[in-house]
Amino acid sequence: MKKIYEVLVRVVYFFTWPLTGLVLHNSNRVRVLVTSKNKILLQKTSYGLQKWSVPGGGVDRGESTIDAAVREMYEETGIVAPKASLEQIGKRSVANNRLGWPKMNVTFYHLECAPDVHFQIRHPLEIIELSWFSASTLPADISPTVTLARELCAEYESAQK
Repeated sequence: MKKIYEVLVRVVYFFTWPLTGLVLHNSNRVRVLVTSKNKILLQKTSYGLQKWSVPGGGVDRGESTIDAAVREMYEETGIVAPKASLEQIGKRSVANNRLGWPKMNVTFYHLECAPDVHFQIRHPLEIIELSWFSASTLPADISPTVTLARELCAEYESAQK
């Protein structure tokens, strides 16, 4: 049943992509690089290209990016992340696909968790997988936002020294 749902969502996404692109273009988004020691928490969503990515989503009207990051962390992973535990590591204009359109304004945060942090998929129709990966052996099918988030985190940490 899960595979049927994934295929159905992909087909719907494919046919509604131009409209979705108009909604996403120039939208404000957040992504949170969640790490624990040498591991990274990644998720796969039911929509889009279904690649492994860092948790995140849209910023609601009137909502700050930090509040959106806290909300998205809870909605997608079940992790309660106090604002003080999130570090803003950068902002970038990011293309949603290889075509370079739509572009979204993404604020990236980093959250370092304890090794025993509890996470769970709270919305199984949106998040189809959620798992820790060793930073040295990430899956082949990762979203470019994973690489970008890791680069921004390394730059941020280097600048802090």
